[in-house]
Amino acid sequence: MLFLNNIKKGLIAWKYRNGLCVEGTFPNKMFPSIGIWWNNFGYPNEKNCQRNECAFEPIPGNNSVLSEAFKVGKHLEVKSGETINWEISWRIINEL
Repeated sequence: MLFLNNIKKGLIAWKYRNGLCVEGTFPNKMFPSIGIWWNNFGYPNEKNCQRNECAFEPIPGNNSVLSEAFKVGKHLEVKSGETINWEISWRIINEL
């Protein structure tokens, strides 16, 4: 997994060769990092079940280890009876 830490804007975007652009926005103050993982036919480890997929995940810490995020105070916490809300928006643009 690759981590992009201390991002300045709550935005991830990429563009395909055919002009299609995918853009995701999220609250940067809650999620100052983006985790990018690519499953290059390595999971699940069963014959004919492996998948080739990629994901972009806004995260509150510098990595995906919850115990480390908790130690340095880069985690989200919701106490009993409280709620927390956020929105992630996706937009697909055809720039042809």
